Amino acid sequence: MDKTLKILLILGTILRIGFLLYGLWQDKHMLVKFTDIDYSVFTDAARFVHQKQSPYERATYRYTPLLAWLLVPNITVLPEFGKILFVICDLIVGYFIYEFLKMFKVTSKIMLVSLTSIWLLNPFVITISTRGSAESILDMLVMATLYCFATKRLTLGSILYGFSVHFKIYPILYSLPILYMLDSNYLGVKTKLFNSARIKFFILSAGTFFLLTGIMFKIYGMEFLNETYFYHLIRKDHRHNFSIYFYQMYLSTSVSESLFSKILGLLTFIPQMLLIVLIGIYYYKDIIFCCFLQTYVFIAYQKVCTSQYFMWYLCFLPLIIPQSKLLKKPIQSVLLIIAWVATQAIYLSSAFKLEHLGQNNYINIWLTELLFFAANIWIIYSFMKNNNNTPMFLKGEINPNKTSSDKPEKVKE
Repeated sequence: MDKTLKILLILGTILRIGFLLYGLWQDKHMLVKFTDIDYSVFTDAARFVHQKQSPYERATYRYTPLLAWLLVPNITVLPEFGKILFVICDLIVGYFIYEFLKMFKVTSKIMLVSLTSIWLLNPFVITISTRGSAESILDMLVMATLYCFATKRLTLGSILYGFSVHFKIYPILYSLPILYMLDSNYLGVKTKLFNSARIKFFILSAGTFFLLTGIMFKIYGMEFLNETYFYHLIRKDHRHNFSIYFYQMYLSTSVSESLFSKILGLLTFIPQMLLIVLIGIYYYKDIIFCCFLQTYVFIAYQKVCTSQYFMWYLCFLPLIIPQSKLLKKPIQSVLLIIAWVATQAIYLSSAFKLEHLGQNNYINIWLTELLFFAANIWIIYSFMKNNNNTPMFLKGEINPNKTSSDKPEKVKE
């Protein structure tokens, strides 16, 4: 392992241990707890699984049973086991980011350290993982999937992709850029639309997804499908929610459920899905940038959006910066960061007054969410405008600037 990467991982580990220890202290001594409420949900679900019951006996558990199974050591070994697991996955994501940057010919040590630190030494990322949010598991699966495809480990990459979609459905968004990457040059076999790489990817990824989903359905029945997948089509959480649809959902909870209310909830997916499809069609040749934009738009237009979701696109951020013209626009870059942080801070201030001080300020919260949404749209537009249109992966090759004398890479199975 590279010495620079070792130092970054050690520093990242020390910081995360510090946050974990501080979290234990805050949970014990302060009104506002450090540990995320979701971690209590995971732990309760793990307890039910350990007792040979359904994890869905725990109200608000909306995840695959695999997560509850993974966290059984919370009950049998150590209550903080899950947080330690999330931290390990978090560090592995940092490892993949560093390896990707080296693939992309980022040779400057300063750039390597700076870009990798966006993830490994980022207080926001560290806080999310150490509070007990499981998003780092999914980030690790996504990064591992793309790394396998980049290094032509097609079998493992396909299986990991199927696993990640089962774990949380949104990585299905990446199917178009992945399919483009697996074009006729990927295995060196000249074919058109259908080739062996794409067929193998489809069979293995779909097979993995349906196998895992089928096993969970066999054990837990329709309750598994309803809580893990279908629930997210109609959910109307109006607390801890950054979404621009927050106020509409709040109002709909105060009246009887109607057909119009359900239809309106489903209609919110139309602008989200339309934009994601258009981005996929326009940017599919640049898999990393396309995945970043699709994820960002998916979250910005979500009906329910919490801060841990931001982890889904932040893992791509260090990888798209080297090809962005924003590198040469420090003032604009700083303003984008300020807009992202400041609008979140304004929202959190209003949300604190509602949830902990009991102030009726739903309108103020909604206005701050509109402000945060506007900041996100500006960020998305800025990255699109300043993209230099040089894909990190070009027709299945890792480095688009490799010389003709370079020998093609063999597929690793």
